[in-house]
Amino acid sequence: MSEKITIQEMQILLVEPSIPQRRIILERLQDVGINHIDTATSGEEAIEKMGVFRPDLVISAMYFEDMTGNNLINAMRVDEELRNTPFMLISSETDEHYLDPMRQAGVVAILPKPFAIEDLKRAVYASLDFISCESLELDEFDIEDMRVLVVDDSLLARKHIIHVLNLIGFEKIEDAKDGVEAVEILRESMYDLVV
Repeated sequence: MSEKITIQEMQILLVEPSIPQRRIILERLQDVGINHIDTATSGEEAIEKMGVFRPDLVISAMYFEDMTGNNLINAMRVDEELRNTPFMLISSETDEHYLDPMRQAGVVAILPKPFAIEDLKRAVYASLDFISCESLELDEFDIEDMRVLVVDDSLLARKHIIHVLNLIGFEKIEDAKDGVEAVEILRESMYDLVV
């Protein structure tokens, strides 16, 4: 598990092609207390920078000249080193056709342009919680023997959750692709934890 970090210690990669938008987001991040911010203006530049140094959080626009935010997060999710890096989208896009794949890939937040500083602060703290998740207090449980059911309609999300649970020490994990399947499974078997 990751060591607990503070908001001041967070390393952010901001991927934003627009100079005015980049400046606004940089200022808002500094208002929140983040000062370690690197920037990229394209998806390829972002991937290149992440190959050298893995950020704690990637904050990205939806569209670049060379790819989309969807392409960027999907490239991260197939890379072993970047797979668990939190990703936040800041975009004026409202079409669910484009936003839903971002949700399925596991974005920690989607903020509209323009966004309220409180929304940014909430999203950054949610990312910080994700990065610094403390180990569960499970001293009285033998987690290797606990049965876990993971339910999510996204195969990618299920795999990510199962990976995190494996890192914590859970071994007996099953999954369901939706609530209907989960109800059927729960009628047949007992679980100690449902995620």
